[in-house]
Amino acid sequence: MFTTMNKQAVILHVVLIAVFVSGLATASWAGTPQPIALTQVAGEYGPQLGVGVVFTQFDADGYTHANPIINNASEVLFVGTIGGTGVTADNDTGLWVRKLDGIELIVREGDPVPGNPEGVVFNRFGLSASPGSLAIPMLPNISDCGVVAFKASLRGPGVTNQNDDAFFLAYPDNSITMIIRERVTELPGHPSVLFGNASNAEMWFGQPIRLTGDGRFAIRTRVVTGGDNNSWDVTVTNLPGTLDTFYRGGDAMPAPYDGVFWSGHNPSLNDSGVIAQTRWNTETLSTPFGRALWSTRTGSLQAIVREGDPVSGGGVYGGMSNVDINNLGRMTFLDRGDDPPFSFAVFSEGSFGVPIPIAVDGGTAPGTEGGHYALESLLQPILGDSNVTAFRAGLYHEDHINNSNDLGIWSNRSGLTVELELQKGQLAPGSGGLAFLDFQTLYLNAQGLLAVIATLDDSTRGLWIQDTAGEYGLIVRSFTSFDVYGDGSDHRLVTDVIANAETFHYAFDASTGDGRRMPLNDDGDMAFRLKFVDGSEGLFSTACKWGDGDCDGDVDLDDYASMSLCLTGPFGGPVEEQCVMFDQDADLDVDLADFWVFGQQFTGG
Repeated sequence: MFTTMNKQAVILHVVLIAVFVSGLATASWAGTPQPIALTQVAGEYGPQLGVGVVFTQFDADGYTHANPIINNASEVLFVGTIGGTGVTADNDTGLWVRKLDGIELIVREGDPVPGNPEGVVFNRFGLSASPGSLAIPMLPNISDCGVVAFKASLRGPGVTNQNDDAFFLAYPDNSITMIIRERVTELPGHPSVLFGNASNAEMWFGQPIRLTGDGRFAIRTRVVTGGDNNSWDVTVTNLPGTLDTFYRGGDAMPAPYDGVFWSGHNPSLNDSGVIAQTRWNTETLSTPFGRALWSTRTGSLQAIVREGDPVSGGGVYGGMSNVDINNLGRMTFLDRGDDPPFSFAVFSEGSFGVPIPIAVDGGTAPGTEGGHYALESLLQPILGDSNVTAFRAGLYHEDHINNSNDLGIWSNRSGLTVELELQKGQLAPGSGGLAFLDFQTLYLNAQGLLAVIATLDDSTRGLWIQDTAGEYGLIVRSFTSFDVYGDGSDHRLVTDVIANAETFHYAFDASTGDGRRMPLNDDGDMAFRLKFVDGSEGLFSTACKWGDGDCDGDVDLDDYASMSLCLTGPFGGPVEEQCVMFDQDADLDVDLADFWVFGQQFTGG
């Protein structure tokens, strides 16, 4: 259930949550990430569930799947562990959303599970029921309208390891709906087919749940058929409004294609509800395990590219990787062909409208003085709504390319031309002369701006965000002093900088248009996590608090003047973009109800 916590809380400059592991002490996080000048808000922030109850950590069983993500309304979703009065091992984890006016609890371990017998309660979020097991995390997600999708395990009467996993949607009206339960829910259109895994192993696939801005989802999982003897790969959605099958392994492909679906990669989903997915299939005896890139962007399911199809300019398509689709319906993917010239190639429709190889294994890498791409280590290119494609890639060792400079990030933000963004060995902005050593995770928003988690040559790790001029600014770096409150009263030594999707042994590069959501939103707000040398840690956001219209760190008379200009009265909206900050109840107007809340948040200069 959504329960408003600490409505008087003021969300600090890079503030989200303060956590002291030792002593369970309450703290307030604020800070001014240097040297980038971001929003600056002063005040206190101490989210609690009750007297003596505080957050203690954001790791669950040692996995960092709890790292925060932020939607385009600057709401931040996170998993947290709590401790203190009345907290036990049976009720110490939960899902929370930081909204512009405070933190709300979505669901907590030990809460009753809707639609289930009395006594069945939530157990764990994202992971399986067994702490410390090699569970595959299914990352929760939040839509722009505040719908939260999450996986949870259950416990209670009748719950076994065969039926303890379920998938839920939580809505802003405080309701939670169970969509799928293992060995209980039937696959739509197939009464004898149940969601689950024949081996009783994890039925879900590790991925961030794909979610549209209005809260529709696409997930990949398994179903059990044939008396529990077979498990089939399946992708299901609620795009028509109810649970529906997008595809199931063993089903015949639609005409005019001759073959049977077998398995596939995780789906990509844009805000228009268009799905793209690479699938394995059985086609003919000569190519028993072909692949194809399928999409619904034309209104029906069609194969956009098939293994063996000719590539314009020479060569043929091979084994396509996960596909990334933006909100314009264009795609990017890595092709792992067997034949030259495309043994590995990054294809993008971004600025072209058709799949074009923009980087080829062995091809010249721009900005490297003649270096050549080594694409075998490439995980996934990403594509933003501005049709910018970005990717990390290695370089072959030759001439002047060696261990000191054999990795980089490239994009085609300038149009048809791919350019080098950052390279290993390059001096890192704001680091005092240190050089990049590795790039862990890459994020791309609708503006085509990048955020990068990178390690430097002194083994410290930091977060850099690109501005509209294309310059990268350091937000925070490990083993440097961090001004927690932004007022000089509390400096702490950072031991690690973490962002979402660094979970288990996965590192997901991500863009905002493919349904994943991520720690960087389309406005350039970033959510991230810091650990400190004293054992404390926190989740932070660069988004300013509700009511701080000029993002200068307070809610004062300047903001009052701005809000007065935004006044529409009841039913007078919709409000203009610069006035959304003052629409506290999100009812598309700025009226006296919003002014009343503004008064509660007023801090003065």
